[in-house]
Amino acid sequence: MNQTNALNQASQAPSSNAMNPLEGLIDIIEPEQFGYFPLAPGWWVVIILVSILLTGLIVKLVKRRQLRKQQRSALAQLNQDELSNEHIVSILKWAALQYFPRKKVASLFGQQFQQFLQQSLPPEKQLSFNDLSANAFNDLYKSPENAVDNFEHNTFKQAAILWVTHALPVNKDKGAIK
Repeated sequence: MNQTNALNQASQAPSSNAMNPLEGLIDIIEPEQFGYFPLAPGWWVVIILVSILLTGLIVKLVKRRQLRKQQRSALAQLNQDELSNEHIVSILKWAALQYFPRKKVASLFGQQFQQFLQQSLPPEKQLSFNDLSANAFNDLYKSPENAVDNFEHNTFKQAAILWVTHALPVNKDKGAIK
């Protein structure tokens, strides 16, 4: 009996498939999901342009930092306590030699060096520099008994900081960079 039931079911199975046409269909295979790449050509152009701009910005910032390295060094030296006027002048001369041609700066001293420093400042800062450093360059060559007082020394230090802050680094349009 069992065999006859199995045969009956087997013979009925093909007929049931024939009656339901959807049972013979295979499931739909979904395509793979697309990632973000490959991108459209427009996006590649945008990525390349952004990369070029970032590279240019980084190069410009690195060059600016290198250009201002001597300025930061001079300011750090000027911010030390107990600097003599001679030492302040030597820091100013060193800083000027870093940014201006040696022929233009090396032979200057006293009033000539003061005039050079004043002329290398923007016009709006020249009067302040002249007021702060008025007697300091003249007093460099006086004997220690006639040395400047502490107030004049501090104003000269302020003048030096003003010059290093506003005259350095030199603008390329002035044509003074080495």
